[in-house]
Amino acid sequence: MRTILTLLLASASLASATTLEVLRVLQPLSLHGTGVAHECKGEAIQAPTFARALVVSGAMPENLVLAVATPHRMPATFNYDVNECNLLALFQIELSGIMSNSGELKVVFNLTKMHAPEGIE
Repeated sequence: MRTILTLLLASASLASATTLEVLRVLQPLSLHGTGVAHECKGEAIQAPTFARALVVSGAMPENLVLAVATPHRMPATFNYDVNECNLLALFQIELSGIMSNSGELKVVFNLTKMHAPEGIE
């Protein structure tokens, strides 16, 4: 009986619970010269935001903020194969969200490692 109880307690300590949510996340994307341009205030831009379904877990809304900067690879076709489209990842901009005690979300853009890659306007 003691062995069974010990095994049950040991296996319970290994178990963990995580809440996973599928959420719509808006990401700023570079269209990498696809010839597609979106209008913003009367001006054509090649860097719109697109919605993407992502599985997010952990602290909310902090991890939802982190999801905005996750890598994004568009599906390849016979004449289009780009490794990274998320502008935050391309420019190495770090993003974080911190929830204050008053319930206010503070979003921080860390630009210390930022650099402009060649060919991206």
